[in-house]
Amino acid sequence: MDNYAPVLITVYDRFNHLKSAVESLKKCAEAINTEIFIASDMTSEKEKEFQISEIRNYINSIKGFKKVTNIFFNENVGIEHSWYFSLDLVFQKYDKIIFLEDDVEVSPLFLNYINKGLDFYKDDPKVFSICGFSPFILGDNYFSENILYKNHEWNAWGFGTWKSKLNTFRNFRKSSESFLDIKTNLKSRLFSSELNDLSFEYYPHLLNSLKKNKKPEFDYCAGYYCLANNFFNIYPTQSFTINTGNDGSGLRVKKNDEIASKMKPENFSNKILEFKKLSELKINNNYPKYSNNAFVIFIKILAIRLNMFDQAKRIFHIIKY
Repeated sequence: MDNYAPVLITVYDRFNHLKSAVESLKKCAEAINTEIFIASDMTSEKEKEFQISEIRNYINSIKGFKKVTNIFFNENVGIEHSWYFSLDLVFQKYDKIIFLEDDVEVSPLFLNYINKGLDFYKDDPKVFSICGFSPFILGDNYFSENILYKNHEWNAWGFGTWKSKLNTFRNFRKSSESFLDIKTNLKSRLFSSELNDLSFEYYPHLLNSLKKNKKPEFDYCAGYYCLANNFFNIYPTQSFTINTGNDGSGLRVKKNDEIASKMKPENFSNKILEFKKLSELKINNNYPKYSNNAFVIFIKILAIRLNMFDQAKRIFHIIKY
């Protein structure tokens, strides 16, 4: 293969996380033939200016890839604008992409896995992305056989997709029709049950977004979009990525020592997988869920319906929305 997908990494103020992510990516044999784009957002906080400068000096020093393209913002634009602007820049040159957050470290086989998947499924209209992370890493029987499976659930911790499919989803997410589509489907008991099979978190998040008349967060909206359109994401049962952001350093993810203990490089898959036709892969919803406490979810939904979710969130410290 000589047509490697580019890698886009977004970063804000976490120098050590970014460096670990880049150094892990360098260990992939395909790195030398891969262009990477690194988008660095500016801070609006005076005390963080040194961190941003340190990060950008490091980015300018990176070697070991086909090309390193920096995207430095002169003002704080936020993660979503930073990502969308950078995507459009990458898509001026490429028709596919691999995305990493700054707290995602990868296996030496990661680029092999994602690039082969992008090539294998490029003409399949039902495949939305190739995901590198396996939620099975959180379970007790993780080191069973590493096989591929398909799921409507989508995960951002290292994935590859295509320009046409990602842009179609972006247009859906920003359209007014998406709100009507979500509102209609949430009234269906069957659809709501299927959402719960992915995670109990979907329904309250989408409901809260409708209540506040704002777009759902990208990952929840992507999972909803795939389920509603019967699109699939391809997963390994053993992970090619780990997320190191459960240390409490991020803006959206709370510290979680139990999850952090599972996110170790020694848990990477060391097997090159052979891809199969989508029809030959099984749907697997039996992976460990991050937050599937039915009582907490019930309280969330009740609080949303009573327009008291913000108060409940402060009282119970329940997770992000």
